[in-house]
Order: sequence, then C-alpha cells, then structure tokens
Amino acid sequence: MMSPTVGDKDSAWFDKGNDAGTGPYTLKNYKDGESWMLAKLNGYWGGWEGKHVENILVKHTKEPLTQLQMLQSEQAMLVGRISLDSYPSVRTGKKTKVMYEAGYQNYMAFFNTKRPPLDNAKVRKALSYAMPYDDIVKIGFIGNASQARGPVPQGQFGGTKDVFQYKHDLELAKQLLAEAGHPGGGFKLTLTFAAENVQEARFAPLIQSEFKKIGVDVEIKKLAWTTQWTMAKKDPRTAQDMFVLLWWPTYSDPYETLYTLLRDEGEKPVWNLAYYKNAAYEKTIRQAYETVGSNPEKALGLYVDAQNLIQKDAPVAWIADVVENWPMNKKRNGLVMNPAYPQVPFFYELYIE
Repeated sequence: MMSPTVGDKDSAWFDKGNDAGTGPYTLKNYKDGESWMLAKLNGYWGGWEGKHVENILVKHTKEPLTQLQMLQSEQAMLVGRISLDSYPSVRTGKKTKVMYEAGYQNYMAFFNTKRPPLDNAKVRKALSYAMPYDDIVKIGFIGNASQARGPVPQGQFGGTKDVFQYKHDLELAKQLLAEAGHPGGGFKLTLTFAAENVQEARFAPLIQSEFKKIGVDVEIKKLAWTTQWTMAKKDPRTAQDMFVLLWWPTYSDPYETLYTLLRDEGEKPVWNLAYYKNAAYEKTIRQAYETVGSNPEKALGLYVDAQNLIQKDAPVAWIADVVENWPMNKKRNGLVMNPAYPQVPFFYELYIE
C-alpha cells in the first residue's frame, strides 16, 4: 500500500532509500549493509497516543557475540541473534531479558518408509519412543523449544493436546523392536542434517547416543542443505534413512504443512521425504480445508483426526516446536510477536519504561 502520488516512481527511486508507505514510520536514513533510521510519521492513521518509540536506529550486525555485547552494554535495546549458549546469562542478567512466544517453526526427522527396516511401522514407532525429547530441548535448544506433538506446532491453529504425543520410553522401544523382529536392534541407520543449522548439529549426536541404547547404530552425515535434499529426492532405495528438517509454513492454516509434507508425491518427491502414502489422511485434511472457513471447530477436529492417523503409522518423528524469542533490555516493553513473522519486530508497539 502506498501513496497515489508516487505511482509513477520506478525501482531506482525506491533503491535510493525513499519510501511511500502508510505505516507509523518513515525511512529517515539508509546505509546499505550498515544501518537504517526510522522516524515517526506524524500523520500516521493509527495515531500516536499512548507509549511509543519515535525514532529507531537499526544496525546490521552479523556477529552474534557483537550483538550480545551491544545488548549487555545497552548500546542496543533489542537484538535478533545471539548464540544459544548466551541465553542463560541474558535471561538472568540485571539489565537484560528474553521474550518468548510459541511460533510456527518445528523440527522433524523423516523415516525412509521405502526401505527396511523402516518400512515396518513398529520399527518407526520404536525409534519415535527412543527419541531423547527432553535432552534435545535442554541441550539442543537451551530451552528455546518444546517437545513437538505432531506435524502442526503448538503455536498454530491445529496444534492441540488432542494429538497423540510420543514420549521417551526406551523399554517400550525395545519391546516394539522385538515385536518387529529386531530383538536388541542390530541394524544401522544413516541420519543426515543440514550443515548450516546449529541446532541440528547439537541434537543429532543425542539421537545417535540414545538409539545406541536400544541396539541401533546411527551414522551421522553433516551435509549442505542442497546436498541433503538432493539425496532425499532421488531414489528412496539409495536415500538416507533419516532426514532431519526445520520447517515453517507460508500461511497459518495447517493444511499447507499437512498437505505439503505428507501427501503422496509419487515417483518425484519434493517434501514428503518419508515417501509415505495414506489416502484416508489426504481425504481428511481436504475435508478440513474445505470446512475451516464456515466451521473452524469442525475443521479443527478433522485436522486432529488427520494428525492422529499419521501418529499411528509414525512416518516422521516430530522432534521439537521452536519457541520464538527476542533478547532485549529490561526497559523495553510492548513487543508483540507475530508467529508468522517471528523475526520481524513491530516497532510501533514498543516503548521504554
């Protein structure tokens, strides 16, 4: 949305740092790759009653350590990225705090259902029970996550406690392996994760260590995202056994996640990297999608039913729901986090005590 008086301006005009929006701030200064200054727009339609910040300087700071130092020294009131190991000190700091909010991002591990032994649902269930969920949250995310229940994270419509949740239970895992014809485990799996993802690098060894306790050896391969994905999209017979993925939807209804990740993609998989098929599941999510506009409560029930169909077959281990966060100065208040845009601070609501 922009002023009709700039309709004839070309991209070069905007590239120079000009703006023409209807929001609360105007772009006062812009230095490419360095910083930009936002200033209060006096004629903003939302008004300026109440507490607001009138000027915001945003600095492009790449290094997480530098961001941490700026926050602790009060050179910055709000930062977007610090190392995971820094969160405990920020949470307990005299001048700092962390704001948390459930979001739409979640981590999962696809099981290759086209190749033994993962073509057996009991084996997949056993591994789902062997996942060290609590340790992954504590060590892999330093508490910036919660154990996932199913495909839809808890911060999103469709993410409810009515979805069956696997719990860490090594004895039950061993029992299921024995029932599946693998007493004591005795097989090896290959797990891949994206080299670019710090969290996955932290929790992949935890999975390896825990699976060892039920007799399952895991070979971990740290691959560039594109390499990992290319491997998974080729022949399932030569693909990895477990594919770790960070996922976030493009819109808030769960249909996109449920459809994209687990529909039958035939011979050319793109996102269904478990290579899973379930006609009843696909019918149920379609019914939910067609109902959600007129009857959200009924649609929610259908989305829950669909997720529980998935949980019975366990084609994917749902590992963790990301808890979005912003490290900030304790004087900073009013931040409202939009789970669809967790890394976008809406400055208008912010104020300083």
